[in-house]
Amino acid sequence: MQWEGWVTVELDWIRTLYEYNEWANRRVLSVARLLDPEAFTRDLGSSYRSVQGTLRHIMDIEALWLSRWKVAEFPGWTRAADVPDVTTLEARWEGVARRLQAFVAGLTPADLGRIVAYTDTRGMAFEHPLWVQLINLVNHGTHHRGQLATLFRQLGVEPLQNDLVYFHAERAAGR
Repeated sequence: MQWEGWVTVELDWIRTLYEYNEWANRRVLSVARLLDPEAFTRDLGSSYRSVQGTLRHIMDIEALWLSRWKVAEFPGWTRAADVPDVTTLEARWEGVARRLQAFVAGLTPADLGRIVAYTDTRGMAFEHPLWVQLINLVNHGTHHRGQLATLFRQLGVEPLQNDLVYFHAERAAGR
């Protein structure tokens, strides 16, 4: 497919999406901190079984994309035993988030159109402009944060709003 001229993506827009992504991740982690250890790991039958599993998945996929972009080596899939509680998971995720933010901060407008080839977890080969992959990562996280809202409600905890408009409202208010 010819990507040239398909759409114009502004670097500032990408950076804002990544600020939003980090903000939204911090918000779901703050709600996860309210759970007792049993609730954090309880199998609720969702895609990644539990709050812990869903958070691990979001973090692992962020790390996987960093490896595809040659920023850091993929450390492998995080096991439940590696992050038995929210504090441990947050500490591990902090390194991923820091590398992700540094990568996005260092991008140039020309980088956004660079075609990046990768192989997905099923062995399928893909090539997309970097901007498509960058937006995909944020969209992926948004999908799973929505799942977390349902899991939190099943556990009797009210999730925080983490839609982009709430991020924008906080930012506009200088918070």
